[in-house]
Amino acid sequence: MRFQKYAVTLTSDASGDASATIENVTGRLLKVVTLGVTQPTASWDLAIKAEIAGVDETIFSDTARSNSTTAPDVSYPVAPANKTADDSASSLTEVFPIIYGPVTITGANMGASKSAKVILIVEAA
Repeated sequence: MRFQKYAVTLTSDASGDASATIENVTGRLLKVVTLGVTQPTASWDLAIKAEIAGVDETIFSDTARSNSTTAPDVSYPVAPANKTADDSASSLTEVFPIIYGPVTITGANMGASKSAKVILIVEAA
């Protein structure tokens, strides 16, 4: 098993929003870590999208990220293994999202000119 770390720093604009793209991410997303650099607003929003079969799909979303500059906020994103549109056939089994290509990371409600480091830990394919 081989792991890869991808890191970006999101720096918000005057409206409190930020975006960054990591190209060529390949593997299973195991962990998302955020750490405030210039203390974003408490409970800021984080979304991670990956291109899957030519369509941008949200693979992780959190509307309550910590703004700490000393204690990382760690999440282990999972998705239902068998999910139907109406959830009638969803399985209790969950899997880590698989990524092949660019990943777009966005932050919202961070406050003006604030920044946070975002780290993705991926089990390489």
